[in-house]
Amino acid sequence: LKGDVVDQLKERLNSTVKPSPELVDTQTKPANTATLANTDLEPAIQLRESGDYQKAYAWLEDWNLKNPNDPEGIAHLAHLLLLLKKDDLAFKKLNQALSMAPDSALVQRNLARIYLKKNKPNDALTAATRAFNVDSHNHENRLVLASALAALGEKVKALKLVESIIKTNNDYAEAYATRALLRLQNKDLKRTLVDCEKALSIKPHLVQLWALSAKLYYQEKNLLKTISALEQALVIEPDNIDYMTDIGEFYRQAEKTEQSLSILTKAVELAPERENAWINYGAVLQQLDQQTEAKTAYHHALKINPNKPELLNNLGAMAKSAGELQESVEYFTKAIKLTPDFAEAQCNLGNALQ
Repeated sequence: LKGDVVDQLKERLNSTVKPSPELVDTQTKPANTATLANTDLEPAIQLRESGDYQKAYAWLEDWNLKNPNDPEGIAHLAHLLLLLKKDDLAFKKLNQALSMAPDSALVQRNLARIYLKKNKPNDALTAATRAFNVDSHNHENRLVLASALAALGEKVKALKLVESIIKTNNDYAEAYATRALLRLQNKDLKRTLVDCEKALSIKPHLVQLWALSAKLYYQEKNLLKTISALEQALVIEPDNIDYMTDIGEFYRQAEKTEQSLSILTKAVELAPERENAWINYGAVLQQLDQQTEAKTAYHHALKINPNKPELLNNLGAMAKSAGELQESVEYFTKAIKLTPDFAEAQCNLGNALQ
């Protein structure tokens, strides 16, 4: 299972020195006093943990205006910026915190998160190791280290460390989410889904987990759960066109054409530049036997991407049904030229030429 959802989930969770093997041992060392948290920042942390990133960000912005020399406040703000997908600003803020407190575990683990998002796993491991060496008790330090190990292909060590975290912190949603990704890499899809469900029972705002769960439910041929998971994701990100487009298609497959048409109409209105929204919109119109409207929708998609074999095949089938054989042959031929092993288009072309 691959794709944007998995990549985004890795980024969200992870939001050239290799450690020695004993580094990932489940034993912990005494905490360094330099890692003691600033309890004044607890309101922002609680807002972040509840998924209210915007309020947490606003709280920290205000705190940092009043306390401009507090590296912990700046480091927490950088973490929020990562969660809000403002990576460049996060990196800038974290460098500011790093200049003030280079030995801070909080700063180093957030630096590791940024390096993971930038696909720099060796740098991430260096920073994660530094955070871990300062305070190996801290479950965030341990989990970020596990993510860095996993990014470098050390899946066994990473899994061992994650499971030691879960053993002592069984309500740590991100640990279950990280284990889900590790199990996904091992193609253990059933237990991946179990971990997704457990993480979401703790933190239902982890939107990428809903999207990943939807993919796994779809593989199980459970359309209703697929739709339900994506609808949960859409509640969290109500303007996400990908979620709308997918929900519309799955409603169509579930023969719920009225719901499909409603959400896909909204998708093409909000994002007329999105090819897949027009394709799925055309598909439900075609299913409703609104052939003229479906053809118009497909042509919108074709203007955006004139080299989509599946779309060309659909237009060819519609032309053939309308008795426009020459036009259908042209569509099927172009589809096959783009994808020579496109069996459905080959079959359709053969039928059109008879």
